[in-house]
Amino acid sequence: MFYVLAMLSHADSVSAQAVVLHRWRPEENIVVFESNAPAELLIARTRAVNGILKMPSQLITAASGEVVVETGAFRSGISVRDETIRSPEWLNAEYHPLARLTINRLISDENVFGVSREVEAVAEGVIEIRGATHEIRVAATLCYRPPHHSGDPDARLRIDSEFEIDMRDFGMVIPPYWIARISPTLVVSTHLLARGSIVSPDSPLWSQQIPSPPVPSATVESEVESTTVESATVESATVESATSDITIDSPDSESL
Repeated sequence: MFYVLAMLSHADSVSAQAVVLHRWRPEENIVVFESNAPAELLIARTRAVNGILKMPSQLITAASGEVVVETGAFRSGISVRDETIRSPEWLNAEYHPLARLTINRLISDENVFGVSREVEAVAEGVIEIRGATHEIRVAATLCYRPPHHSGDPDARLRIDSEFEIDMRDFGMVIPPYWIARISPTLVVSTHLLARGSIVSPDSPLWSQQIPSPPVPSATVESEVESTTVESATVESATVESATSDITIDSPDSESL
């Protein structure tokens, strides 16, 4: 009887542990977007991922947080395409250096995170790209490991997801000479591993957010207006010379 009570007490303490995950290693994280158009497959990826995820308990519905990606860090394998991805017509990386996914809550048929057990969930929140925001629901596979599990001192949460966005919803423009080579629907896939630790209820990490970096003094609107017409002529001379498709392999699966 005493043994059973002790085990129940331990289970309660584990479920009540509050964890903040705010450490991201580049080699463990990758975000990929894919444009599959009739004339070309474009794949770009980045490991420049940051964020903070908060788990007041192991209840799945209690988790929240945000994940940010540096928009200027996407690479496709062809430099001229990378310039277009960063350009004012696309991600406008100079004035909007971060894309942000804010997770307001998770919905799942499971009640709690297991230990090293995959659970399916839907993240409800807001995605922000180029300063434009839209509500979004993202299906994800999650796998949680508490601190000191398998000899690793960190708490870890793996997040695998795939979802679609329409680039036009965020003000991105497809140049006329790229109509057949760029799909307005982008498929975004993530393979993320957030690391953290158990924290006290009064820890400043609970109120921490990822700030946006400073941007040039000129307004975003003036930048877009002044470059939209001018860049079309400049890019048409260089982009059309790059005709080969990109064949970047998909990222390796993370082994926890």
